[in-house]
Amino acid sequence: MEKDIGSVQRQLAKPGNALTKYKEAMVGDRGLLYMVYLELSVLLIGSLQGSLGAAARNLLLRPAFRHIGRKVKISRDFSFRLPYRIEIHDGCCIGNEVTLNVKSEEGEIILGAGTCIGDKVIFSCPGGRLEVGQGTTIGRHSRLGSLMGLSVGKNCVIGEGSYIVGAGHAISALDIPIINQPITCKGENRVGDNVVIGDRVTILDGVVIGNNAVVESDSVVIRDVEAGCCVAGIPAAVKPGAKFS
Repeated sequence: MEKDIGSVQRQLAKPGNALTKYKEAMVGDRGLLYMVYLELSVLLIGSLQGSLGAAARNLLLRPAFRHIGRKVKISRDFSFRLPYRIEIHDGCCIGNEVTLNVKSEEGEIILGAGTCIGDKVIFSCPGGRLEVGQGTTIGRHSRLGSLMGLSVGKNCVIGEGSYIVGAGHAISALDIPIINQPITCKGENRVGDNVVIGDRVTILDGVVIGNNAVVESDSVVIRDVEAGCCVAGIPAAVKPGAKFS
């Protein structure tokens, strides 16, 4: 599948009124008052630290999101696009400088109850449902992407600096920089329940990882991983004799 979704920079570079283009990029078809409310809220409480800042963000951002549950902690410098396409369920803990970036009306992000998101984690969702299951922990500096869908199951652990790609770029046009070529995707990513993914792991688009699997640190996963298996290496391969139930 190839799709040209365009970057924010290219959206803003299109002809037209600058304010209208910015509104469409950040809040879609919602009205100007909705955008002004969000901008003022982020300006006033976005960088407040401590429990006061977390409580203020929970209160002021709640009306703009599709859902923010009870006992949610949103830390400082939280950024987002299309918040009416985002759900944050009860007991979520979101670290500093986390980004929830829904890039189109075709995408949505759902953080299940009790999830813990580390500092500077980026969720990039140009399409499909990007869903993180109940009780899952994602280490800082990780990046999760979805073009056709990404589901992470319950009670998983994803280490620091790991990357679930979600999509890539075409490379057929030699005269065009890769970043400017259409987005490609081999299919949705699925990660089962109770999966452990180490630090600095890369999982390519279209990969499915079964329940109770383990992916060791510094691995690159290019094919499906069966339930209960332990894989490691570049590309990741099954470690003989390692099986988890």
